Amino acid sequence: LFASPAGTLQTYKLSEQTEKIQYFVSHNWSVGRIDKFLALSLAFNFRWAMLATLILTVGLGVLTASGNVPTVTDPSQTPPVAGFLGRLLLLPASGLFFFVGHDLGALFGWKGPLTFLDKACIHQVDPELKEQGIQKLGAFLRISERMLTLYSDVYLLKLWTIYEVANFLALKSVDRLEVIPVHMPRIVFLALPVGFLYGLLTMLLRTFTGIS
Repeated sequence: LFASPAGTLQTYKLSEQTEKIQYFVSHNWSVGRIDKFLALSLAFNFRWAMLATLILTVGLGVLTASGNVPTVTDPSQTPPVAGFLGRLLLLPASGLFFFVGHDLGALFGWKGPLTFLDKACIHQVDPELKEQGIQKLGAFLRISERMLTLYSDVYLLKLWTIYEVANFLALKSVDRLEVIPVHMPRIVFLALPVGFLYGLLTMLLRTFTGIS
């Protein structure tokens, strides 16, 4: 969807009639699709990732305490044993839900929040219908409960996005505006493999060298 602003009949068929929109996504097409995907993953999948991490942490803790999963020697602890599955699985599980939590939810019938995306919700093929959709942009904003702004260095330089956020704030309170800088998710997702490698190396050092 974010590869280009050009839409088709297929993208328009992704939309549906509704009287309420949960999120109005405001963005610039000049921003790369990977940055947008990461920002949307952080916005919509973060809770799924944290919930999965919590459930896995509790489950592995119970299994480790009951002696039902393997442990390794950890001289820094008393008794000197520790579970290692958490260090191996927690961060990859978090990453999995960050990236595909919406797809996993769809397998169980969860559709996710109803979201406005210009490319899908405004007809891009029929010029007359496209003009009608643009003229009704204020109506889309009015029935939107929240706005998700994918903020970039060009966001406030483009009249279209300035119009969207200004109209939304004229209709709604500022606490309904969520802003995610598009560079921030890269930092968050980079921390996942770094944290994973740190935990893995620490466990190996403590197990084979006794260094704590």
